[in-house]
Amino acid sequence: MPRRSTKHVGSGQHLSINPDAVARMELLIASRVMDLRAISEVVSGDAGLMAHMIQTLKESDQACPASPTVNECVIELGREGMRRCLRTTRLYSQAPPAQSE
Repeated sequence: MPRRSTKHVGSGQHLSINPDAVARMELLIASRVMDLRAISEVVSGDAGLMAHMIQTLKESDQACPASPTVNECVIELGREGMRRCLRTTRLYSQAPPAQSE
């Protein structure tokens, strides 16, 4: 059974990121010419991945709109930013890690 990635969003919420979405993103990003529509479809289809990309953009040095669209995230992050986003995705077999108080 594939492991799901879990991203802490705040207020104790955790969003799962489908490992298949991560694998598809890696392939799309590795392409010589990136397909914005295909990348946007993968990200839009996975709420956890979308939240993680938005958080990565907000933590970066790039200008970030208050509520960025998927396309804005992809364009602003670029290839390297999306790679960084995927590298920081942690995979857990079942439950998210315990929160330390």
